[in-house]
Amino acid sequence: MNYNYQLNKIATQYRKFSKGQRVEDLQFNEFLDFFEDQDRLSRVMLEGVGIVCGLEPQPIYENGLLTKMMLSQGVAITTDGDLLTLNKKSKTQDLSGDTYMSELKDMTISHKEFTHWRVYDNSKAVYPPFYNDETEDLEVELWELATAEEATKNFRPLATLGNFDDKYLLLYLESYEKEVKPCRGVDCDNHGIQQIRNLKVLVTTKDSIDRILAKDKVFPERVISGDVTTAKKLKRVILTPELRTPELLKQAYKNSTTESDYSWMFTNIDFISGKMNIPLVDRSNFVNTLNQLANQNNNFQYAYDVLKDLAETYAEIVRLLPSSFTKALPDVGSFPNHVILGKFIPTDGYDYTRHQFYNSPVLDSEKKTLRVRVLIERFNVLTLSFRNPTNNGAEITITPSQNKSSLGDRAIPFYYTISDELLRLWNFDKTTNRAFDTNLHYDKTNLSTALNVQMPLDYNTDKMPYYLIEGHQGGDYREVVDVIQTIKNTKQLGFEVMSVSLAQLQDNKDFYKADFVDFVGKNPGLEHRGGAFSGSTFVLVYKSEEEPQVIADFVLPYICCTPKTPISLSLPSATVCKNGKPMVFTVTPSNGEVKAVAGNGLLGGVRKINGQYIFDPSQVETALQNQEISFTVNGKATNCKVKLLPVPAVTISAVKFDYPEGDSTRTVVTFNVSNTNGVEYDYQWDFLGNGSYVALKPDAAGNVKNIFFNVARRNPITVLVSTANGCSQVVTLPDWYVPQQPQTGTPPTVSLTPSHTNLYVPGGNYVKIYREVTAGTGLITDASYIWSCDDPNVIISGGASNPVGVTLPSAGVFTVKLTIRDSDGLEGSASIELNVKTQVTITSLNVSPLEPTTNDIIALNAVTSNPSNIQGLQYEWYFNGESLVTSTSNGHTFTGLNPGEYTVGVRLIASDGEYHSSELHTVPLIVRQASTPTGNGTSFIAGTKISMITGPSKNIEEIQVGDTLKSYTGAVKVIAKVDYMANVRLYRLNDEVPFMTGPHPVRTESGWKSYQPEETKLHLPTLPIGELALGDILLREFEKREPLQNNEFITGNYRVYNLQVSGANDYFANGYSVYSEIPQPT
Repeated sequence: MNYNYQLNKIATQYRKFSKGQRVEDLQFNEFLDFFEDQDRLSRVMLEGVGIVCGLEPQPIYENGLLTKMMLSQGVAITTDGDLLTLNKKSKTQDLSGDTYMSELKDMTISHKEFTHWRVYDNSKAVYPPFYNDETEDLEVELWELATAEEATKNFRPLATLGNFDDKYLLLYLESYEKEVKPCRGVDCDNHGIQQIRNLKVLVTTKDSIDRILAKDKVFPERVISGDVTTAKKLKRVILTPELRTPELLKQAYKNSTTESDYSWMFTNIDFISGKMNIPLVDRSNFVNTLNQLANQNNNFQYAYDVLKDLAETYAEIVRLLPSSFTKALPDVGSFPNHVILGKFIPTDGYDYTRHQFYNSPVLDSEKKTLRVRVLIERFNVLTLSFRNPTNNGAEITITPSQNKSSLGDRAIPFYYTISDELLRLWNFDKTTNRAFDTNLHYDKTNLSTALNVQMPLDYNTDKMPYYLIEGHQGGDYREVVDVIQTIKNTKQLGFEVMSVSLAQLQDNKDFYKADFVDFVGKNPGLEHRGGAFSGSTFVLVYKSEEEPQVIADFVLPYICCTPKTPISLSLPSATVCKNGKPMVFTVTPSNGEVKAVAGNGLLGGVRKINGQYIFDPSQVETALQNQEISFTVNGKATNCKVKLLPVPAVTISAVKFDYPEGDSTRTVVTFNVSNTNGVEYDYQWDFLGNGSYVALKPDAAGNVKNIFFNVARRNPITVLVSTANGCSQVVTLPDWYVPQQPQTGTPPTVSLTPSHTNLYVPGGNYVKIYREVTAGTGLITDASYIWSCDDPNVIISGGASNPVGVTLPSAGVFTVKLTIRDSDGLEGSASIELNVKTQVTITSLNVSPLEPTTNDIIALNAVTSNPSNIQGLQYEWYFNGESLVTSTSNGHTFTGLNPGEYTVGVRLIASDGEYHSSELHTVPLIVRQASTPTGNGTSFIAGTKISMITGPSKNIEEIQVGDTLKSYTGAVKVIAKVDYMANVRLYRLNDEVPFMTGPHPVRTESGWKSYQPEETKLHLPTLPIGELALGDILLREFEKREPLQNNEFITGNYRVYNLQVSGANDYFANGYSVYSEIPQPT
């Protein structure tokens, strides 16, 4: 069936009218069609089609009869680009009549109430969606609604229509053309073909609405119809005292999962996946794991949790699904003149027949279509990643999370195997922002290394008031409570922990332990959430004291079981040494039970003697040393803490004796201190045994040396070892002295010779040492060779080899010693002194002037680093890679160089002792052609101070192009710089030395002036210039003014400099405001 939709034929061009032109109807209509088509295309392609807002039906009943249908104001766009909205006419009109061009409509209404109906006559506009495409017969039933004002005789009251449950509403724009009567006389207002547009509210049946939708290519193929849009919820497990055995508790969760019949989710997800071309997945392993978990003695709650995760994901999908379909190129014939408003009597839930708004992709800022795809893929990956958590050796972890937000905003539960794919699909927004690895999970291997991800409890958790607690099921509840309490107290988490036994407890005094039957009956609100909220109570359920494994967990949304009697606990001191005396606890209530929060079953030092609790440091396990131990009273955490400090474990022994020689009574004894704790201690030594102590700390090797005289009269040595925290140890050396054994033979003799003596750093710090040894009466073996050095950082390698290698760490003087101890214990030794110097290096090569010309004497200066003051330096100078000359001077000059680019260099070739680096140091040299002005230019000599916008002033020869200078009016930038040799007069300004050429302009109160204005005009012909005379007021930096009092000058050959700046054409030279413009040589 042919129907002339507006967008079936689009005008792509039009003609502009000319002055005096006679406009034909085709030309004028072509103009209108072009802009109308563009307007319609903009709506359809750039905004979208369907119901934008409003147009909600609401039936009104009177005396049990449906007498009115109220339709709210709204907006809709058809696929032909028509904008539909309710209106009221400016005058009453019979609905059988036509709408005239002169009639206006009013949109300022909130709704319309339709009270009458009649069979709709579609003969004027044969609208294809209402007809059979092959037979061209009307195949839908249609009734037209009218308000009380619009109804005429052939309308009937709405209550008589009947069977409203089978009725559906449409908003239809009746559109056709009407030929009016020919123009007569002067009244030609109605000349032409009239375009009729009547907005109708129509009623049809369910069968008819399906026929209309069958031709609708924009409508998303009923993908969101029926049960697909229904997000079912899992049945809750309501905890009752009757569930008092592990079997009954487990069965309650198993019943909940089976009664919820989760297969509906899989069926619907597969259906939606097929519509969106998303591959299906095999869920057989998921079902097997789910069934396995449901029958285990612990972890069975996670079977319920994973189904809840899937149900929440599915609910997100169906919530976004209706608005997730964007349409890039809507089919014009889908609903060109109508939109479907849905059921006549609306029902709760989604009405799949009602047109949604199918927006253009350009308006899909929230990427809803992509979000739905990601959610479906997440649903599938959750089933593939689900695992049976095994708690053998598992670590108990608390992870901050959200709870009431969507699943993707929470931490990922540990019953999912983490992978990059799961991380990317878990939270759409994080993945979009390339932050998917900041999702939190039990296993942090695949997560970001950022500390707030690896240790989230150490960072702000304001937006995460929920704590996911994992790794505890299957563990001994006592150890689990200790670990959770330790984490909770360490990280200051605001929830309590309660242990509940399925078996009845006998003589229970612990406020944080209870019987299941009694606890559930007294504390309503228990739910399994996999963790705890801030301000809640986390409840661990175990079978009995004999079988203490945790089998389930719950949370109460409040703090429970707080004892009525105040709880308090204290100790006399917050620190105690491991060998300290026991301390008595002060406990409230007096019969309260005190326990240490030690974790992992470690002994925490709490003992009960004669009804009184004490803290015994000797009963605390070593693993808890240097840690704060906290305590509970009747299971309630307290502020009482104590830190156990280790006892110093120091051993001291005399390891070396340098006995007196000849008539001397001086003996040097080396004591070695061994500290196994790794703690830094203070040492007080009583070497004479008379109570006089001296403080000495061991060196890096742990040695302490002391000189004794007449050591034969020896007493025991006492050493007091202590730390700042007060822990101490007394070490006594009673028989520390080993008398010198008399020599009965001839000791060996030794001499040492280095391979070379010019040692330096870096690079020349290795030397070989040769030895000559003559044996005495004893035998010499490889073990006889004992090498030592006064610096422990010196590396001696080789031992008994000849020579040995010695690597010296830095510049300085080092003494290396070889001691030979033969089989009789006789010793001979020799020492050698090695002097290591720092190598001389050239650090830079300076060129002066910085920008040399052909007239300049170019000076090179080599800057050296010579901390060891090496003498006898010789330099070799290079020009363009060729050696020029050698000298003892660190400077060299060039004169008469032609313009061009060169490379100059220098290297050291000799020094006293050869302590130098011979590396060649080069710099580029660019020589410019010198300017040779014959006139007396406007310039300044070297050394003239130029004021910078920031920082101290610079000499004019140091100024570079791009520098920012201070000017009389602000800041200026140097854009050019010149220098040249010239025979000039140099003038003074008051107390300054002569520094300025006569033609250079200076700012005065009466304008620019110079000493030689006629010369100035030759160089700067456009600048108004006067003659500078005594008494003129000069303008200076910092708004200063001073009269000219000295105009002396000198004459000679000088190198002079000038600058050109941007903007104000002035800068400050020696504090005076001077003109800036580079004159051209004359």
